[in-house]
Parts: sequence; C-alpha cells; structure tokens
Amino acid sequence: MVQIPSCNSRSNYRSIQNKCVFDSLSDEITAISKLAEDSPLSTTLHSAGTTIAGPWNEVMDLIGQMHELLHNKHDVLRIQSDIRVGTRVDKSQTPADKIDVVKRKLKALSGTD
Repeated sequence: MVQIPSCNSRSNYRSIQNKCVFDSLSDEITAISKLAEDSPLSTTLHSAGTTIAGPWNEVMDLIGQMHELLHNKHDVLRIQSDIRVGTRVDKSQTPADKIDVVKRKLKALSGTD
C-alpha cells in the first residue's frame, strides 16, 4: 500500500492506524495511461505495466512526466518504477513484431498453418 498525505472523498482511500492509504492504483494507472496514449510514442497497456517504444530520450522523458504527474496531481509522495530496457541495432522491430513471431511459432507447433 502507498501512504498519501491526507484522505479525501475518493473511494479507494481509507484510514488505517491514523494513516491514509489506498488499496487500488487504478486512478493513478488511468492518469499515466492517458499521458502515454496522448504521447507520440507507441504504448501498450497490459496487466503488469505498459510497454513504451520509441527513441531513448523520448521514452525516458515520458517516464519522467508520469512521475511528475503522480507527484504533482495525485499527491503521491514516493514512486518506484521498475523499468526493463531493451535496444536493438541490427534491425527494426516493434513490440508487436516480437509477439507475432511467437504466435507464428505456436501456430506451427500446433500444425494449423
């Protein structure tokens, strides 16, 4: 759970031992997902996070904007982002391309070409 400065009328906030905490991050995830969707970068929301594809500096800038949004507009005091970064210089490949390769291989294994 994440500690926040004060409880308000949002339903996912509750008081535990005189501290205001929330059980759900859906409001915060929605806010940063909107920021990602509005960016020129390719983004895909999934159950464990968001895939962001694009030039290094632009991706890092978007992640910074996400932190700033949560600190400044959602009163989140502490944020820890887990980031997995991959680069490739031998060819151009999108996240969707990687998934398509695996799907083709699964289809070949099942014999339903």
